Amino acid sequence: MSYCGLTGEYQLLDTGLHTLSDSFARVKRLGFNGVNVTIPHKENIIKLLDDVSQEAKQIGAVNTIKFSKNGTATGFNTDVFGFSKSLTEALKRESIDTEWSRSTLVLGSGGAARAVVAGLMELGYLDISVFARTKEKGTEFVKDLCRKLGPKGELMFESTAIRAVDSLDESVLNDKSILINATPIGMDGNPPPDWLLGAISSLDRRAFIYDLVYSRLTDQPTPIESVAQLLGLSSIDGTAMLIFQALRAFEIWTGMQVPVDCMKNALARRCCS
Repeated sequence: MSYCGLTGEYQLLDTGLHTLSDSFARVKRLGFNGVNVTIPHKENIIKLLDDVSQEAKQIGAVNTIKFSKNGTATGFNTDVFGFSKSLTEALKRESIDTEWSRSTLVLGSGGAARAVVAGLMELGYLDISVFARTKEKGTEFVKDLCRKLGPKGELMFESTAIRAVDSLDESVLNDKSILINATPIGMDGNPPPDWLLGAISSLDRRAFIYDLVYSRLTDQPTPIESVAQLLGLSSIDGTAMLIFQALRAFEIWTGMQVPVDCMKNALARRCCS
């Protein structure tokens, strides 16, 4: 904000599943210009909003909200941009070639996973498997998202280009060039569960792992990244996605753009404070 000559602050407001409505009403009363929404509220927040952008409506998840002067709350999704931009830059920076297989695996079925699938489609990865807690949950996730994404999504669903899988055996994993963790696994610092360790171990050594979880210590790998490094797999955490989605959110709130290095420095200062 100081870069743009603005005064204000970015606060962390811890909100439980059963207090979302009350917390949102409180934020509106306090006169915030906008807020970010994180897991597990990206889908549930939609019903509390006055309006939702077309992109967020198609995805079915909101992570950025702007309040107008009259108090109207409009929801946006900047996660798709954050994911797509960060993945593209990481593959280029690390010289990762995914042309050997355009098949990808997404872990999770929440709001973050919705943005990931939409971002993968945007980047031309049109063979996407989704692994959720249950096959039923994964199937409902895929059906709902494809329906919201319109004709292209429905066509991909009908041709099984986007599918829910109920196991992570060799037949699912052997052709995956990218694995994306869109679950909270590792957020608490604990090692990944055995089923995920087995899945990562079964990937082709050319595969790339994108863990949307980000480390609070910016120079430390997440638990999933640590496993990837031990196996010689290239990986990144969610820090870059966090930064790029924040750039877009800041522009929505203020109408101003800031350099990416400015946002990186702000995050580094916050993590180290």
